[in-house]
Amino acid sequence: LDEVTDAQIDEELERLRLRHSDLQAPEPMRPAKEGDQLILDFKISIDGERAPDLDSEESEANLGQHALLPELEQGLLGLVPGDTKDIEVAFPEDHQNPRFRGKKILFSTTVKELRERVLPALDDDFAKDCEFDSLDALKADIRKRLEEAAQKRSEASIKDQLIQALVDKNPIPVPPSMLEEQKRMMLYEVFQLSQMLGQAPDFNALMAQAEARAPRRVQAGLLLHALAQQEKIEIGEADVEKKLEELAESTGKHIAKLRAEYRDERRAQLENELLETRLLGFLREKAKIVEGKRPAAAADEPEGE
Repeated sequence: LDEVTDAQIDEELERLRLRHSDLQAPEPMRPAKEGDQLILDFKISIDGERAPDLDSEESEANLGQHALLPELEQGLLGLVPGDTKDIEVAFPEDHQNPRFRGKKILFSTTVKELRERVLPALDDDFAKDCEFDSLDALKADIRKRLEEAAQKRSEASIKDQLIQALVDKNPIPVPPSMLEEQKRMMLYEVFQLSQMLGQAPDFNALMAQAEARAPRRVQAGLLLHALAQQEKIEIGEADVEKKLEELAESTGKHIAKLRAEYRDERRAQLENELLETRLLGFLREKAKIVEGKRPAAAADEPEGE
């Protein structure tokens, strides 16, 4: 299990300060530097030809957050409101936008405003703004959350290694129909998550990941099912009820409301999760667990498989 360090807590505190920061014009005004926000007007030309449909006004540019093209960000450093500057960027031949591939894009830039981020002092008043009684209480909460996250990563790593060992020691063929269904489920899960996060998924990368990981998922499911039958490991009504009581306590929902929510498909999913947890507990008892750093291969796998 990775130990939570003071440096990690400091990093979380800095992220919190950034979220609670204010933007205001420097007094006196000075040249733009990393951490500033610029308000810009852009006029765009592609290989010397104007492209007015790409022009923009009142665009926000946050310097130092690596959200801008490196050449563009470098060109904006040192400017002050009222400055105009032509910044040329050469786009690669494999750029995702066909219109820009291998082209030189000229950004004719006008700086309208410059704002600097003013971070709050790291004291008890800041902690109160974050709904804690003191800075020490805030730090304690951050440490607790980081330790819980580290524990979850450790458990996910052990789970992954147990499943991998089970598959490696019990190679079985994968039925094509189950494999295709698993791929569809994996793609659907990722697309749903992408929509929630407002991100555009890379379809080719998702397909490659599904091709690589779906066989193991199917094999693991079949082997765990066989293990449950062999060891007569089952999930009964009392197990489900106990889990619902735990959920009621952690979420503050009434137990009757949770019983109504966990019906049919959702109840079956909960039972499967409880069964998998019990089966992995059985495997863990039989396995030799060696404490240490998470293996590189496991660290590259998404958690919670």
